[in-house]
Amino acid sequence: ARLLEATDAETATALRSLLGFSAASAGGVMTTVLVELEGHLTVHEARERLRAEQAHAADVDGVLVVDVDGRLLDDVSLFELLVADPAAHLLELVGEPWPITVETTTPLDTVIDALRDNRRSSVVVVDDGRPIGRILADDLLDAITPGQRRRALSRIPGS
Repeated sequence: ARLLEATDAETATALRSLLGFSAASAGGVMTTVLVELEGHLTVHEARERLRAEQAHAADVDGVLVVDVDGRLLDDVSLFELLVADPAAHLLELVGEPWPITVETTTPLDTVIDALRDNRRSSVVVVDDGRPIGRILADDLLDAITPGQRRRALSRIPGS
């Protein structure tokens, strides 16, 4: 409670909403740092928006392409953005493989299965088709691995 009081109102509100989710669910481990862009923007414009998110680089592995109502169309990876024509519109990049989506109440075991079965680096958490969070593979690992073991693994070269 003291930490929430010490933060700005916007951050405290966001944290309170996250604390309402079970730690054993998608909502409990997701990050709310998202880059959501409408499909009419160009790859160049998307790259410019990503530059503004440099402080959150560890939480961003793609750009969520949304329609005008904020519904998820696709999850375009940073690699796809890197190799795409800067003049192309994001809608031109929309296509298979489709994003993996879960809801906030999805159990972590189901999230793990979805991530493993699809060999992606993250899943998108949606509410009524609108992205509200992302779960990165390393965050999922942190959530299911006891603290001491995770720290030990991080000291092993190449892990």
